[in-house]
Amino acid sequence: VAARPMREANRGEAVLEWTSHGTLTNGQIIKYNGVSIFEHDSEAITSFRTYYDSAALLPEAPRTLHTHSHSVGMPTIGAEISS
Repeated sequence: VAARPMREANRGEAVLEWTSHGTLTNGQIIKYNGVSIFEHDSEAITSFRTYYDSAALLPEAPRTLHTHSHSVGMPTIGAEISS
């Protein structure tokens, strides 16, 4: 995880922006960003919240190659990838 402090949000609060990366059990490499908010009373952290897009942790759907042709004029063949 790579992290950097964003700013002191309010007295007693700190904000940290971070990037995490890893590999899912299916071998897919993932990378996503998040923000964590710490509240403290100058002696200890009293609250911790973190925000990130959890969809980044889902495996990608397998992609299927679709081909199609057109019979008007000169035949053309196209391919598109869909998920």
